[in-house]
Amino acid sequence: MPRFRIAKLFDVCDPVEGPRFSSDHPRRDDPEERQRILEFLNDGPVVIRAAGRTEDRYDPSKGAAVPIVTQTDGEWIWNAGHAYYLANYGLALEPDFHNHIRNKGHRVEEPSRERVVEALRFLQAEQARQGGRQARLTPEVWGSLRGVA
Repeated sequence: MPRFRIAKLFDVCDPVEGPRFSSDHPRRDDPEERQRILEFLNDGPVVIRAAGRTEDRYDPSKGAAVPIVTQTDGEWIWNAGHAYYLANYGLALEPDFHNHIRNKGHRVEEPSRERVVEALRFLQAEQARQGGRQARLTPEVWGSLRGVA
C-alpha cells in the first residue's frame, strides 16, 4: 500500500505567530456537499485523540474550541480541525483531499487496525523528520507538516 498523504489545514504556518488561514482561503458554500464531506471526515477511524481543545485560528475570540483528534481512511490523514473549520466557517479542504473524498463516494472505507497504527507511526516519523525529535503533535507542528509523504 502507498504511503500516506497529510491533508493540509492551514495556508500559512508562521514560526512566530503559528498557523493561520489566508484571507482568500476558498469556501465550500453548497450545504449538501459540505454535509457529505463532514460525514466522511467524522467517520474516519481515530489515530490520535488528545484531551482538551486547541485555539480557533480563524476566530480567536472563540478560544479553545477545536478538538484535538487525528483520523485516517488508510490513505489520507487529517485532523478534526478540517471538519471544525468546514462546519463553522465553510472553509474548503485542499483540492486533492476534496477530490479523494469525492472519488470515494464520500464514504470512508474502514482501514485495518494495522493500517491505523501505520498512520500513527508515519505521523511520529514525519514529525521527528521535520522537527528533529519526536514530540507531541501540537497544532503548530501539525500545521507545519506538508502534503505528500
